[in-house]
Amino acid sequence: MKMPTKPIEYLALLGILILIGLIAFPVFQQAKNGGRNICLSRVKQLAMASLFYSEDFDQRLMNRDYWMDAIPEYHKNRSIEHCPAISAETHQNPSLYGYAFNSRLSLQRADEKSDQEKTPLIYDSVNLARNASDPFISLPNPPRVHREGGVAANFVSYLDGHVKPMTVGLPKQ
Repeated sequence: MKMPTKPIEYLALLGILILIGLIAFPVFQQAKNGGRNICLSRVKQLAMASLFYSEDFDQRLMNRDYWMDAIPEYHKNRSIEHCPAISAETHQNPSLYGYAFNSRLSLQRADEKSDQEKTPLIYDSVNLARNASDPFISLPNPPRVHREGGVAANFVSYLDGHVKPMTVGLPKQ
């Protein structure tokens, strides 16, 4: 490759390097926050699969005893059923999951809930069993690995489809 000899060639090379840096920076930022993004994405996908399921069943949500078994055709990727933090700790143990379904919603009509934006649907859980469910009492404390602004947090999806971190106020480490 011929080295630039004119000022305009140097500016063009500098522009190309800046462009490459701008393109690469989000990739590095994503790698830094990758665990957080993966966890949020998985909780969101499980919630959306649950809501799609309810659309096909007269707005009724799954039975709490086999909610994970009811939604695979709505997400097509069985790996999202496993929390990455649990997988990292257990070296991909296929019998451990890490998410729970709000048992109070079992077989309930999703469209009849007036406070959908405040009703937990699927969330991080200390119960690692497949099809784990409870009345929203099994959030890990302290959270597994998630950080939101330096504060530990669990991911919680809500009946209206949004997902957000629920902070527990632990000090920065």
